[in-house]
Amino acid sequence: MGRKLPLKILSLVILFPMLFFSCGKKKSLEDVSLESDPRQNVNGLFPEHVSIRTMTQSYCLYGEFILSGGRIYYKAPGDEEWSLFLKTGLPHSSKINPFKRFSAPEKIVEICADGDSLYAFDDEGFLYVCYLNQTELLTPFEWKKQFGFPSDDTLHQTPEAAKKRAWSMGARRSEVLWYEDIYGNQHHFGTMGLETVYFLSEDGKRIRFTDSGLPQDFSRSIETPLHGTFISENISASASTLFVIGSQGRMFTRLIDFDTMGCDPMFFQYTYDKLPQTMTGSDYLSNYSPWALPAEDWMEQPKIPLSGEARLTRFISIAQNGLGNEARVLRVAGLDSEGNTGFYYKQLKDKSWLFAPVNLFFSDDDFLDYKKSETTGMQEIALKGYITKNGSVMPEIECEINGLGLHSTDDCTVTLRKGNDSYTCRLYLVEKWTYIKRGDPGYDGSTRNYFITAECGFEGLQDADEDFAFLIKDLFAQKNHALFAISGEATKDYVQLEITGSDWNEFLKPLTPINSYMMFFSSNPQTSIQPAVSKYFYTLSLPILKQSVSDSLMLENEKIYAEDDKEYVERIIEENRLYLKKLKDERKNYKEIKDSAEMSRWGYTTLELITRVTFLNHLNFPKIKQMTSVGGNLLETNVQSLSSIVDYLDWSYKSVEGLVKHRIKRYSHLLDSIEDGEPSSLNGTVQPSYPDYYNLVNLPFHAVEKDADGQILKRLEMIDFIPYFPGYYIQNADGRMILVMLKDSPSVIDEYLSEYTTEDLAENPLSIKAQFMSISFPSEKSLFEDLNDIRYEYSDGILEWNGTDATVWMKTAVFEKEMIFHGTEEEKK
Repeated sequence: MGRKLPLKILSLVILFPMLFFSCGKKKSLEDVSLESDPRQNVNGLFPEHVSIRTMTQSYCLYGEFILSGGRIYYKAPGDEEWSLFLKTGLPHSSKINPFKRFSAPEKIVEICADGDSLYAFDDEGFLYVCYLNQTELLTPFEWKKQFGFPSDDTLHQTPEAAKKRAWSMGARRSEVLWYEDIYGNQHHFGTMGLETVYFLSEDGKRIRFTDSGLPQDFSRSIETPLHGTFISENISASASTLFVIGSQGRMFTRLIDFDTMGCDPMFFQYTYDKLPQTMTGSDYLSNYSPWALPAEDWMEQPKIPLSGEARLTRFISIAQNGLGNEARVLRVAGLDSEGNTGFYYKQLKDKSWLFAPVNLFFSDDDFLDYKKSETTGMQEIALKGYITKNGSVMPEIECEINGLGLHSTDDCTVTLRKGNDSYTCRLYLVEKWTYIKRGDPGYDGSTRNYFITAECGFEGLQDADEDFAFLIKDLFAQKNHALFAISGEATKDYVQLEITGSDWNEFLKPLTPINSYMMFFSSNPQTSIQPAVSKYFYTLSLPILKQSVSDSLMLENEKIYAEDDKEYVERIIEENRLYLKKLKDERKNYKEIKDSAEMSRWGYTTLELITRVTFLNHLNFPKIKQMTSVGGNLLETNVQSLSSIVDYLDWSYKSVEGLVKHRIKRYSHLLDSIEDGEPSSLNGTVQPSYPDYYNLVNLPFHAVEKDADGQILKRLEMIDFIPYFPGYYIQNADGRMILVMLKDSPSVIDEYLSEYTTEDLAENPLSIKAQFMSISFPSEKSLFEDLNDIRYEYSDGILEWNGTDATVWMKTAVFEKEMIFHGTEEEKK
């Protein structure tokens, strides 16, 4: 992110507690193995010039680069011969700075150059960076392995990222000098600028990115053209401008990075209004002027006319060649009408293409396949939900959200309805900055957190229902283009918006409190009743938890295992142990991050107090006022989001860990028998899921408690639709819901069946310890009335089963318990 050095120091002060806590054990990285793809060498081996940028051959303003034998070769402007870059062709530590030493990699497999920067990945997926031009803050021709902020770590390609279709890097600094927003206002790059790394997913449908001012992950994303339906065959980037091409030759460009999309309000002023500006991009202070949003959209480029033997390949390039947004040259490798190799080229805004014949080398697979589809189905989210006012649900109002793509910059519409009246408002979303390293927020159980700005008018409301019109005005009367006036969080399964009502009615009623609204949209109407319940169940759908019932972790129950199977059994046990460790490490990692977030918030609060007392928060040079105005919101969002995730994960991960621990225990017993020379089987003692274990003792899937008149008072439902949840939920008629998680149930059932059979249940009931999460509603209120009155309680107890009746006891004191359910199994209708 383009920042002035004092700002980086200031932000380090804010985040110091978090950095202190993160100095310990780092999260282990998953191994990847990368190789150079020889098909990327389209310019030839040691060519006269690199005309097309690929993942093994690149060029920028300060030279040309190729890979050969895992080494980087370099040709400076004006040179005729290639030579090993910095003598060795491999990244190596500077002798000047002993505190940033690293071991030289064995080989480099991927490179990209742009502006004043060279980026290289080694065969293990680690990134190395070298700058090529002397600036006030950057030392040239010195390799570094550190990348990102705030932690001084390195970027590593995850297994998912390593499967990319392509990647590219763009450096936006003094070489282009300024960025021009959608209203034509120019903004100086600052003094640091930024480099952004863009990864095109394996299927060509997603663009992930990170930059030199973000945590070292690939969690942020940009929607592909045509509202995310365009499938890109390749990607190239320069000075934050992306260039993509489809299988049928359609091409799009877009200038987009973390700063220009509006995600960095700690360092930049943003606006959704067209404001006049007198400064030009050559004036450093134009960096401080408001940057207009939303960011520019994808721009389709003119198609290249083809005739005769002319064909296009997937190899494309974009390169900066001057100042401002439009100083970019596009190149597309291919054949001309006579079959000569070369590239088509033009400036970004030119209407027509020219062809330059160059000796390039293509395989048949390199040419675009016009038979392939260039588009896919709509990827955007549409959900229905409800709205609350001051905690109370408004049942007469229907809500829906449409067009959300779950990207770092996004837009969508929200529609509210009451009877025949409806109102639609457009929302612009930008993702909040976080210092947390993430996986795939929105899809892996964690949320994307957004600043949201509304664009709304009020035409037609004069004919609407009076109460409905008042609601709309209270929600949006003062929100049109009010910067980040709405806050939200989103996943593929739910969206939650927090909106403060307008204070316009205070002129009429000065003592009237400002209303607080919450909208909650869910993909599952059955769990959309209460946000906390929905979020917990969505946590249970995490891919890492689903892995617990994978066939790769299972042995066959009835098979006889002998000496020849010993190595296989050992491998399965080890796979389960590694998976269990992965679960525990991830849960521990989230807890540590949560603790560091709390400390970071404390550090920020202290700094904010100092700036207030000294009146520094009124200064915006350096951008102290800018940072302190939104810093608290960002850190508070991190804390709240992490607290919720940790609470949900603690429950869900523990249940899966119990399932896997029992599996390891039984498999280890089997291995002991094999080592003793006794062929043996599991005899059904290991089941793939909790419901399968419960079926061994005929635990009820559905039971009801009735009064004397036969009216149902409570229901006990097994959560059999989630195979790794160990238990039930109890639904009371008064609106109280209790999740019942059975403790160590596989071992308890295993132990019971070693002594009894299911026929003994009547005389010797099965007893399993349980942990409860109670969600309480006041008896006089319905489930849909007041969310503020809901209470969450955690307690312990017991479930007893005698073959016909299920009884659940909740511990209320040290030696006291209360029966909260007693019912009979009943066939579910």
